[in-house]
Amino acid sequence: MVALTIGMATYKDFDGVYFTLQALRLYQDVRDTEFLVIDNYGCADTKQLVEG
Repeated sequence: MVALTIGMATYKDFDGVYFTLQALRLYQDVRDTEFLVIDNYGCADTKQLVEG
């Protein structure tokens, strides 16, 4: 069961998404947490990161 959803919107900012998600994973307990990334640009790198 998901206890927390963290959402973030981005537009042409792969580095921002990458480092934000990595910092959350490193410094917070993200069990029972889902990440929702809304990419308004359609960056293939961001899509690959989020799907992986």
